[in-house]
Amino acid sequence: RLDGADRDLRRGREMHHAMGAATGEAFSLQRLAELAATRGDLRGAHRLLDESLAVARESDVGFHLLDRIYGARIALAADPVAALAAVDEAEELVCGPLETCPGCRITLAVPAAIALAKGGQLDRLVAYEASCQWLADVVMQLPAWDAALDEVRGHRCRAQDDPAAARSHFGEALRGFREAGQPHDVARCAAEIASLEA
Repeated sequence: RLDGADRDLRRGREMHHAMGAATGEAFSLQRLAELAATRGDLRGAHRLLDESLAVARESDVGFHLLDRIYGARIALAADPVAALAAVDEAEELVCGPLETCPGCRITLAVPAAIALAKGGQLDRLVAYEASCQWLADVVMQLPAWDAALDEVRGHRCRAQDDPAAARSHFGEALRGFREAGQPHDVARCAAEIASLEA
């Protein structure tokens, strides 16, 4: 329901801005960026992410926002090279207790792991996949994050030229996302499976 989401997020951004609530404004902008990308407007999405990041840095709780903003920047990168550059930037700028928190870290770790797999940087991927597993199993304990972990593993298996294992992990991810009611994630995993079978 993209039109409804657009309306609500814009209203939320306006209300938070009016009351000086930087956290809510930055979060609204980050979600608006994801909405723009879903509609195919990557340029607009990156502009909104830049604005979200600027607002988040003014917030007292930016450490709850920077992971998800940089995670979105990685996920919405135009190509694997740009995604790897976004991972490098995130590693440099989102690394301490004032920039990150355990509960939010998974929103960066998952897209970073996928970007590293797609970019063929399997040595770096090892630590990210382990982090994703710990965050999914110990910190988050929510089915959709278990699905996200399977998606990470699917990309890793694909990068290791193991299509059967990749299909299995993407299939598990698809089922998990479907049970969680996340149709965009289901469609993305279905596309990965289809590309492996082509």
